[in-house]
Amino acid sequence: MNNANMTNDNTGFYATAGQGFHSVSFPAADNASPPVNQLLGVNDHDIAVGFYTDAKGNNHGYTYDINSGHFTQVTDPGRPAPA
Repeated sequence: MNNANMTNDNTGFYATAGQGFHSVSFPAADNASPPVNQLLGVNDHDIAVGFYTDAKGNNHGYTYDINSGHFTQVTDPGRPAPA
């Protein structure tokens, strides 16, 4: 969406040959408003990486398996998880 005040929802997506575009949003209960959810790349094994922003403005990384539809949260092992 692109609206006048530029507070746009955004979501991740990927395309598959002959099947069009598919939307992807990490299933979080504390999303930012408007929602921020982006995919940044896909590897040769159909694993996409992305992030979402929570209501406090913190970013959270994840992977998404295109074949199974499974999400896995990615954390920085040297940093404690946000409370």
